[in-house]
Amino acid sequence: MSNVRQWVCEMVLMARRQRLQQWFLLCALLLATGTLAQAVEPGVTILNENVSWCTIFHALRLQVAPECRGHLTKTIVLNEPSPPAPANRSCAFATTRIQFRFDSATLAPESQPPLDTLANVLKDARMADQVVRIEGHTDSLGSAIYNRRLSYKRALAVQHYLHAYRGVALTRIPAVGKGKDEPYDPDHPTSALNRRVQFVNLSAHCGQS
Repeated sequence: MSNVRQWVCEMVLMARRQRLQQWFLLCALLLATGTLAQAVEPGVTILNENVSWCTIFHALRLQVAPECRGHLTKTIVLNEPSPPAPANRSCAFATTRIQFRFDSATLAPESQPPLDTLANVLKDARMADQVVRIEGHTDSLGSAIYNRRLSYKRALAVQHYLHAYRGVALTRIPAVGKGKDEPYDPDHPTSALNRRVQFVNLSAHCGQS
């Protein structure tokens, strides 16, 4: 009887090992083909509570503007002198303050103040040669195709506002839709942080004086 029990236990353990191996192989395949969502690149600042001129400029240039030195904000402490940019920091920021009508790409009125502030940063002489990509992102709800299309339309809506109403050249603000492929919080795929607009400075010298 003991031999039978031992045999049963061995078979159960073997089945579990095989199942784990199958899962590992599946995950490796999904990662290789890019099917699994990739987390957002490290060092992207979230600006929600304080979307100010100083915090946006700092996020996109990794520098503290002289007129901003000594200011204490909820997001960053701006001290003098400006420290060098860390290697893993991106010249980018994300925000959920840019809102849209439900299930549409129509900008909500409350989105205008942060976009106006961003436009003022982009029109500053120190940003004149900088190209900033507008990225639309969604959470994991809905199909990949639907989310990619919606996020692109929302990025275009932001681009249109900055160009048509604030005079920023289209060549400086390309728009893309990322859908749900690059969640800010991959551990919580339906988190509101994933439903965001992200701005990435594409200029190679974004962190240089």
